[in-house]
Amino acid sequence: MAPQKKRTYSKYDKKSAARAQESPNKRVKGTEDDDELRLPGDPPRGRSQTSSKSMRDRPRYKGPISFGDDDSMDIDSVPNERKRLSVLDKFANGKGKSQPINRNQPNIYGSREDFQSTMNNPNRPKKTNAGSTSRYLPTPPSDVERQQLGSSNKFSVGMNGHGSSVTTKPSKSTPTPTKASRPFEDIVNYDEPKQLYVPRQYKADKSPAPRRDICGNRLTGKSEQAELWSTNQTHSSFLRLPSEVRTRIHDYIYREKTILIGYETFRKIVPRNKPDEMKRVFKYHCTVYNILRNPFTDFLPPGIEISTGFTLLSNICRQLYLETVTLPFTANFVAFESHNIMVNFILHEQRLSSQQRHTISRLILPDNVPGGNMLTYLPNIERAFLARSQLDKPRGWYDVIRKDGEKPQLMNPHGSRVKEL
Repeated sequence: MAPQKKRTYSKYDKKSAARAQESPNKRVKGTEDDDELRLPGDPPRGRSQTSSKSMRDRPRYKGPISFGDDDSMDIDSVPNERKRLSVLDKFANGKGKSQPINRNQPNIYGSREDFQSTMNNPNRPKKTNAGSTSRYLPTPPSDVERQQLGSSNKFSVGMNGHGSSVTTKPSKSTPTPTKASRPFEDIVNYDEPKQLYVPRQYKADKSPAPRRDICGNRLTGKSEQAELWSTNQTHSSFLRLPSEVRTRIHDYIYREKTILIGYETFRKIVPRNKPDEMKRVFKYHCTVYNILRNPFTDFLPPGIEISTGFTLLSNICRQLYLETVTLPFTANFVAFESHNIMVNFILHEQRLSSQQRHTISRLILPDNVPGGNMLTYLPNIERAFLARSQLDKPRGWYDVIRKDGEKPQLMNPHGSRVKEL
């Protein structure tokens, strides 16, 4: 049974004029003589006006008056005390069990049927609950929508002189992808996986074997020299490098050096506790400087490396001989200890091949400059340097002047031509 609500009326508005000055929170105590019930509009009466007969005929009233339940009355409610139940009483007579779900009742999470239909047809627009959305504040429009609304709501003057505004719906624009939506776009726009990186093998192409050997003899494709040529290209790690890489290595070894060629006849040997001896040699030798300089000076600056031999790669195999045979004379200074040694080395003994002679461009001599015949024999020489001054030839560089039908001549540092002896 539902608790019965009690409604009470207060008697503060029925106070007499004499008690009106008292505190409104003080309750007036009723007496046997003052039990008459008055309306709010009636003026208060004194005690002398009340008759004892009317007081006896009227029913006595002590305390507040109770009324029945009426929802239309805007009064205070006092609920009855709630009876406390034990734990066993809560589950008695089937109470406390789980109740079946009412699928017709609106739910903010939707139903199982809506979830299955959404998964089967994802393009279907979602249903919105008007009651749930009305609880939240409206989302402010974005900057793009504000621009569209500003451009669409234009004010214009009509034919009758009154202003008229034409409102058009904003055109839909594609949203700008954010950082949070980019991973999802990458999943949707799935591309093919990238191929694995395979390092490129820099390997030189095989070249055919030469048709002739160093001496000029003819070589066949099935000869032993031709088979060694292909075997070296297959097994040698240096020859498998591309030609551009090998060229840079060759330039590092051979270029920007000074090669001094001399001739040794006898060598002095000083043994211990014995007289000095002279050993017969009669061989050419060379001294290599790691920079381009004049080798006939008495003073050598620090940091210069000097070696008594020149590492040549031309005597290793046929392919390296063809690649490096001309490099020692291409971009280096070639110097001789004397003019006679140069003539014997180049003209008489012909220690250099025609390819090597044609690559010499700069020559250094201590006692004399090359003549016209030597300049003809060295067709690509451009300059010659005289290390020590002579009677009629000053020290310095001499330029080679060539004209058709005439012997090459040298121009001294002062601008005059050198007369040939």
